[in-house]
Amino acid sequence: VDPASADHAALGGAGYSSAGVLVTDDGGQRWRPLGQGLPPTLVHDLAWAGGDLYAATEAGAWRLTAGMTRWECVMGDAAPATSYWSVEWVEGARLVRFGTYGRGIWDFSPAEPEGR
Repeated sequence: VDPASADHAALGGAGYSSAGVLVTDDGGQRWRPLGQGLPPTLVHDLAWAGGDLYAATEAGAWRLTAGMTRWECVMGDAAPATSYWSVEWVEGARLVRFGTYGRGIWDFSPAEPEGR
């Protein structure tokens, strides 16, 4: 559930034959797919951070920037190419922490977009 609005929530699952992430803006009455740009993969965990949605997946670490419709890979060259099983917003450090399967943790520091 988005900390900014109880009516805004996302859920993740198997994205092999359909979108791996669904989102609702009306407290779960209607759900719409959020799969554009996300590879067909299993979504293990989701976390909201500053309006952005982050996904820990079998195919790496991903972000859906607030107001956008396309996922982007946030691993770059610094993160291990492996399965990511967990993701959380660490408020005190202002970073997104991803947990991998057998490769430790990886911290992503999101840049503040203009106007935020």
